[in-house]
Amino acid sequence: MKKLIALFAILAVCIFLTACGESTVQPTETIASAPATETIPEPEVEPEPVVEEPEMVEEPEETVPEVSEVPTELTNSEIEAARSSIKGATRAKVYPAFKNLKIGETGLFGLAIKNTKPKAYQYTIEIRDVSLEEKIGSGSYQRINDDIDITSWLDENYLSNFEIAANEVGVLQLTVTAKNMVKADLETRPGMRIKLFIDVFEYDGGFTEQAGKAELDIRVVE
Repeated sequence: MKKLIALFAILAVCIFLTACGESTVQPTETIASAPATETIPEPEVEPEPVVEEPEMVEEPEETVPEVSEVPTELTNSEIEAARSSIKGATRAKVYPAFKNLKIGETGLFGLAIKNTKPKAYQYTIEIRDVSLEEKIGSGSYQRINDDIDITSWLDENYLSNFEIAANEVGVLQLTVTAKNMVKADLETRPGMRIKLFIDVFEYDGGFTEQAGKAELDIRVVE
């Protein structure tokens, strides 16, 4: 009987202890949740400005203006025209009759001379007179000076002797350049007209005689 009572006592103690264990709750450690990670916005990066490379523009090549060559010889057609200007009894004539020249320009004339002899003759020319006139109206000229010498305007070729065959027409080229001065104290200016009076002589090695006369007309323009 005592054993039974002791057994019940032990059983009661066990039940008591079990009940106490169930009522004792172990404190639960509260783990604070980690605060949400704050998202820090990345600073805005301004895009680098796009530097446009300048468009390569090809510069046009420098155009050098063409300079007209100064004629140095009469053309064949001009020579033929000078020859054809001799008609009838005319033995000497300048072709063309006149030319407009700017100061500094050069003009070519053809002095046609006809040999009426039955054999070849030598010919030469002389500037007998020079007339300086100036325009006073729409087409009128007035002689203003006689004391001028513009042989420096002519190429020295005019001093040459040349031969023309029997009954042929020869052409002597006269090269004239309008220069800045018509005389030492008188400048060349637009509106002036200079006329050269030319004497032509022929000789056969002995006797010399006049073969003809001709005029050359230069008109100075702007």
